[in-house]
Amino acid sequence: MLDAICSIAAVVAREVLDIYRSEPPTSIPKSDGSPLTRADQASHAFLNTELPKVLKLPVVSEENPIPFSERRSSARIWLIDPLDGTKSFLARDDEFTINIALVENGHPIAGVVVAPALDVGYCAGTGHGATKFSLSSMKHAAIKCAAGRSQLIGTRSRDHKSSREEEFFAKHRISQIVEMGSALKLCGIAEGMFDVYPRFEPIKEWDTAAAHCILEAAGGKIISCKSQQPLIYNKESFENGPFIASRVDLMFSDSL
Repeated sequence: MLDAICSIAAVVAREVLDIYRSEPPTSIPKSDGSPLTRADQASHAFLNTELPKVLKLPVVSEENPIPFSERRSSARIWLIDPLDGTKSFLARDDEFTINIALVENGHPIAGVVVAPALDVGYCAGTGHGATKFSLSSMKHAAIKCAAGRSQLIGTRSRDHKSSREEEFFAKHRISQIVEMGSALKLCGIAEGMFDVYPRFEPIKEWDTAAAHCILEAAGGKIISCKSQQPLIYNKESFENGPFIASRVDLMFSDSL
């Protein structure tokens, strides 16, 4: 099944990349004021058609937020972000992704994140480990968190910053901090580039589900600051923050 999801992700990545390279960076505002591009729409339409061919399940996304009354009885759902990092897409900094997760009983059991402009993808499934692959060659290599590194490297969003993040990094004496867009921050921890990513601003389930699966499979975790438990999915509310993502061997007491 993971191979099928990766294949679908590679195809939609090419479609999004064609739009990215051939059209001016334009968007229309959604009801919440966030930008919507033609790439968002094309990616959503493709995934909404192709993923049910793999498993006939509801496809939930920002563009299709199925009401809880209709999905509460679904033990499994597809949870996707057709274009994570739309601001990066519009700014042409290449750090946007397409996120695909299969969620079962509130937990992501399969996840694929692809970054079309970077020719890179990440893939994981429960019991299968995590891999990084090239979208052009589809060659996979196993990835793991950088367990044991003492000089911690932090990461944070380029577009969503908070004073609490500054306080977190200062408290834990983390001086090397890399700003990055979209789900690439979580995938960066999974492949050992970073050690911790604190997020204190609001975020939605579809922003984290796929990368959550990849991070856990690579030896990481993503813990809610409120419950001190792993994030859960397919809830009545799609809100899923704040959190601290890190290597599994690190402990942070920060909570809200």
